[in-house]
Amino acid sequence: MSRYKLTLEYDGTNFAGWQIQPNQRTVQGVLTTRLGWLLAEEPSITGAGRTDAGVHALGQVVHFDAPAITDRAEFLQRLNAALPDDVCGLGLQEAPGDFHARYSAIRKIYHYHLTLGPSAFAKGRSWRLPGPIDWGDVETATAKLVGNNDYAGFCLAGSQKEDNHCQVEIAHWRRAEREAVFEITANRFLHRMVRLVVGTLVDIGRGRWRPAQIDEILESGDVRLAGQAAPPEGLYLVRVEYP
Repeated sequence: MSRYKLTLEYDGTNFAGWQIQPNQRTVQGVLTTRLGWLLAEEPSITGAGRTDAGVHALGQVVHFDAPAITDRAEFLQRLNAALPDDVCGLGLQEAPGDFHARYSAIRKIYHYHLTLGPSAFAKGRSWRLPGPIDWGDVETATAKLVGNNDYAGFCLAGSQKEDNHCQVEIAHWRRAEREAVFEITANRFLHRMVRLVVGTLVDIGRGRWRPAQIDEILESGDVRLAGQAAPPEGLYLVRVEYP
C-alpha cells in the first residue's frame, strides 16, 4: 500500500460539510464512494480540515492509502470524470508513509468574502452586506488578532479543546469598491473560528462595539462576547501548507 496526497476544490453550497454524516451529502462521503469505484475498495480518507456546511475550498488536502497507482495523471482524470461537478481533484501525489493531511500541516490560509451592496452574483459565494462599515475600526480590531493567543472566545460553544492557542501569522483585509476579502493565516483553527472573527469584526465596523472588544474576547475566552458567526457561504479554505 502507498499513501497519496490529493488536493481538492469544491463548492460547498450543496454539501452538509466535509465530514461523513448519516443520510447527508458530504464531500468526504462523495469522495470516498468515487474513489471506491476506481480502487475497487473504499479507502479511509482524512482531510486537512472539516469545513462546515456551505463552506467552500480552493485547496483542501486529503490523504488516503491505496495500492500503487502507476499513472497518477490518468487516475486523476478518471477520478474527476467520476466526481460530481461541484468537486474537482487538482493534484495527486505520492506521499511519505507518515504524511498526515491534518497533523503534518504547518499552516492554513482562509479567505472570507464580503459583497458590499447589492449583487446578482454573490448568492452562495459571499456575505452580502448592506450599509456603511467603519473600516478604520475594523482594521484596528483586525491587527489585534495577530499573534499566539488563546482563541477559545472565537470557538463554537462546547467545541473548545484542552489547548485553544493558535499562532495567527497574518490577518488583514483587501478591499475594492464592491468587495472586501478577509485573509487569515494560522498554524491551526478552532471550530467556526474564522466565521466568529468575521462576524465580530463586522459588528465592530457597524458600531456595535469598539475595537477593544477583541482584547476582551481574547482575554476572557468567553464566546458570548463575540459576534454572531458570519454566514458559511463567504468562507473559503484557500490553501494548506506543509514542511
